[in-house]
Amino acid sequence: MAFAVCIPGRPLLRDFTPLSATHAVADVPDAHSIHELAFFILPETPLPPGLAASLHVSADPFTDWTLLATVSNAAPSAIALVRLPSPVPPSSVLRLGVALEPDTGAGAGGLASPGWLAGDGA
Repeated sequence: MAFAVCIPGRPLLRDFTPLSATHAVADVPDAHSIHELAFFILPETPLPPGLAASLHVSADPFTDWTLLATVSNAAPSAIALVRLPSPVPPSSVLRLGVALEPDTGAGAGGLASPGWLAGDGA
């Protein structure tokens, strides 16, 4: 997939584990310290025409997901605030999930409840 996430004070995150041709996840340690991030398409590899990528976030046990941002070739970057629903212990992991689907121009598309992310064990 042709995207990356930048979390202030950390290396650029490009290593997502593919779940399928259109879905990927990445775990990020020290979830309690993540308050914002940037999500963007890499300039050397734009998305296929007509597709958008959405970024979702969840904390352990990875059952409740929140849409953070959507990017497309027309709007290739987004900055998002990360607001987890409850206090997160310092040793916890934040899971980021990315989905590619048709770009409807409406932002989240049909990704508000990404069931494909639940219980994947990534």
